[in-house]
Amino acid sequence: MEGTPWKGRREKGRREKERREKERRGTGTIRPLAGVQRIAFTAHNPPRVAKSIARQIHFGYPVGVVVSSVFFLGDQVQAKMLRFTQLALALLFTALIVSPANARKWKDATGRYSLEADLVGFDQDLVILQRENKELGSCRIDQLSKEDQAYLKTKEAYAIHDSNLGKLQTWTTASGIKVIGKIVDFAKRDVTVQSRRGRTYVGDKAYKNLPEVYRTMLLKVIQHFEGEALADEAALNRWVRSLRGDARTYTLEGVVMELENGDEYGVPFFLLSKQDQEVLMAGYDEWLANKKQEDQAAKAEEENSIRLQSQAAAYQQDQEMKRQVAVMRFNMEAIRTGLTSAWEVTLYPASGTVGYPMWVVTMGRNSEIATQNALRQNPGYFAGPVRKVSW
Repeated sequence: MEGTPWKGRREKGRREKERREKERRGTGTIRPLAGVQRIAFTAHNPPRVAKSIARQIHFGYPVGVVVSSVFFLGDQVQAKMLRFTQLALALLFTALIVSPANARKWKDATGRYSLEADLVGFDQDLVILQRENKELGSCRIDQLSKEDQAYLKTKEAYAIHDSNLGKLQTWTTASGIKVIGKIVDFAKRDVTVQSRRGRTYVGDKAYKNLPEVYRTMLLKVIQHFEGEALADEAALNRWVRSLRGDARTYTLEGVVMELENGDEYGVPFFLLSKQDQEVLMAGYDEWLANKKQEDQAAKAEEENSIRLQSQAAAYQQDQEMKRQVAVMRFNMEAIRTGLTSAWEVTLYPASGTVGYPMWVVTMGRNSEIATQNALRQNPGYFAGPVRKVSW
């Protein structure tokens, strides 16, 4: 990273040379995803300060590739990463970093800072870049220069993104089986197994109606949590019946995998090899924390919406009541002065109208006007007897 010097920098020669050399080599092994931070490179937070912050992160990672998001263009230190960044970095690690490409020069919105890096991938908010020394980092797109933002809208940028993040990967199960697919998200779900009327149900679906991959997976889930080795559906049914109607609920944490045919399946972490688990679980805790915040925000938004609707409904109801009271007072005053009278009109439902006979009190100078008012307010009825109720 290069930029204009900040005020108060001393011993420019030796220290600047050491700083650049450290930047070129990287700052040590930093665990991807969890703990990755984005640092602002401003006059009050220069690269040297950012690097010192990064050195406080000492998480080791077996792949042996240095990861740091200490690039540039952040407005504050952020420990929280978006879901896209977590998964993208995890996938890149499994692929042992993307293929070599021609680095391009990226600049921030001010034009003061720049770096040369390869484009890895991007979404609506973030872009992931890779330096020559294999460091990965992310920054917000809206903090890039206009030229860089325009570049991310080109066919070339989308082609690079699809080439890196859109291709299928090879994953290994705990039993050594190779699976071709693409990880698209994290997942956490509860699975309930229970016997109902002599049949095995998983949630609200019969076991035999589940896709074959899930039927096989359920046997592994029960073996993992219960220590029961179930060979087939018959063994599963016997075990479920032994619960005597009790339900067993298992909380599964894992990833959503898209297979070659486009189908998506949830895969628990424990079904994958230890190495694949380490790669994918690196960002899971952070995803879980973000998801909790999103759920809380959604709940708060829903509560605010209900409060607003209730407040609006209560206001309208209060206004309608005030209007009715005002009309009643006006009518009573009109009756008192002899301008109008109150009449009770009997109404019957006409043919084809669903309803019962009813009595309606309405105002009018005579019974004919009162009847017309009653019929206008209650379409589908015809008038019966009318009597005056005020004197």
